[in-house]
Amino acid sequence: MKKAKDLRKIILPFILVLEITVFPILFLYLKNISETSFADIYKILLLHALLGIILFLILCTILKNINKGAIVATLFIVVLSNYMLFEKGINLLIPNLKYWHILPLLLVICLHLSYFIIKII
Repeated sequence: MKKAKDLRKIILPFILVLEITVFPILFLYLKNISETSFADIYKILLLHALLGIILFLILCTILKNINKGAIVATLFIVVLSNYMLFEKGINLLIPNLKYWHILPLLLVICLHLSYFIIKII
């Protein structure tokens, strides 16, 4: 029984990261299912899943905690998946900024949020 609980503690964070990584691609595919086939998206789906898993494993190794690694990986995945929305929002406030100014800004914000998440949990 204890072995099953330990396995659940490992699998649930992994599934969280995988779902967050794959969701935007599957959402777009399912919204346009009549216009495209699964063969068109499986490569990009696999690539995103692998990148999410690699990011998760790197963060778990660095942080030495699987739950913190999952939360921080999810934060980075959400921010990078929605980068264009963040860029447009920041450009409304400061119109002279280009993407090469905004990307480091978002990464610094994510790193600070990650630091606070790690210290709180």
